[in-house]
Amino acid sequence: MSERWTDERLDILASSINELTTNVQNSNNRLDSFIFESQRLFTKLGESQSRHDAAIETLLGAVTRLTQNQEIQWQAIQEMQSEVRGLQVENRRILQRVFGDEF
Repeated sequence: MSERWTDERLDILASSINELTTNVQNSNNRLDSFIFESQRLFTKLGESQSRHDAAIETLLGAVTRLTQNQEIQWQAIQEMQSEVRGLQVENRRILQRVFGDEF
């Protein structure tokens, strides 16, 4: 009877080991799937980050060009204002010479 008890016990242990092995394999499969999906998502995030970085660089370039253009235009406006002031002074001088104190 002790042999029977040992055989039954061994069968139960063997069944438990098989069940645990199956559970471990299933866990390993899920873990492998998780790792694969994580790597895929991190790769996708990296690609997105690269695209965003490139877009930001493009925007920074555009802003830099706009700023430079604005500065050039501001300088041109200041030069024109200076010229207009000079012309106004010259115009007043001419008008005073032509019309005297009437102007």
